[in-house]
Amino acid sequence: MGKIIIAGYGGSGSSAVFDLLKEVDSTLCIEAELRFITDPDGILSLFRAFDRDWSPYNFDLAIRRYLQLVDSLSKKYSQRYSGLDLTEFFGEEFKKFSNEYISNLTDKKFKGIWYGICDSKLRLLHKLHHKYNLPTRSLFEELYIKSNKDFKRETNVYINKLLDITNRFQNDIEHFVIDEPYVSLYLEEMNLLFDDLKIISVQRDPRDIYVNALKYGFAFIPSNVEAFTHWYNNLMNNASFGNSNFKNVLKIQFEDLVYKYQPTKANIFNFLNIDKNSHSNPLSHFNPNKSKKNIELWRDYGNPKEIDFITTNVKDSNTFYKK
Repeated sequence: MGKIIIAGYGGSGSSAVFDLLKEVDSTLCIEAELRFITDPDGILSLFRAFDRDWSPYNFDLAIRRYLQLVDSLSKKYSQRYSGLDLTEFFGEEFKKFSNEYISNLTDKKFKGIWYGICDSKLRLLHKLHHKYNLPTRSLFEELYIKSNKDFKRETNVYINKLLDITNRFQNDIEHFVIDEPYVSLYLEEMNLLFDDLKIISVQRDPRDIYVNALKYGFAFIPSNVEAFTHWYNNLMNNASFGNSNFKNVLKIQFEDLVYKYQPTKANIFNFLNIDKNSHSNPLSHFNPNKSKKNIELWRDYGNPKEIDFITTNVKDSNTFYKK
């Protein structure tokens, strides 16, 4: 089954495309950001430690951090992801399949100590035990050794197992839809890792991103206009969705989905190979007429100097929406 990732980058309107695809019979939308793919210590971090950044130290640390991430995502009131518990979507098998995944990526384990990773008290105990010729290995932590298995294959097996859990009662599903932040920054790695993947990257007028973030108090977006402009330019400089080599990536403008609903919807369905007849519940989740109020928010914003600053200092003028 195909995987569709809706890629936003903070208030860019990706939820509109996600809501549109909820209306399609052949899609199953995962109603949570998974947060274990692109987040720090997630699968992409693990892949780098397994491949280009491998060392025994880096690999062991990446494995430990991934297991800690899975543990955090399995507790609704964890410090890192308060309010998000992926066992509500995948059941206890989330942890089971995650542990199996790590087991397949690690060939062996041994008792040892890493300076800088393990508890510093262990090093002190080790020195004392070694000095007095006492057994020490029982005090050590388990360290992980990389296996020779194919990372991509194991990752796809793992993801497919999780997605199959959500598909148990819907046998006619052709596409899984995932809303995952910042995927547009990692297209090359995403394409290296995942089979049957298509990505829709959603762009929005940065002036509206700024005003909307202030309105809703988005703490992950700068509230200072100069910091925001720098933050946004960094995103655009590093985003790779404009690369024509990525045939499985579609870039759309949030405003087009509202003002040019029919042709933009047709473009999305054609890209995803979705039969228009399977769009059986149109406007039930995404209604372009209702979303018009979320466009050109900046025109009514009370500080026109800040809007002028964004307009002048955002480097890519193509990101400003023009009707």
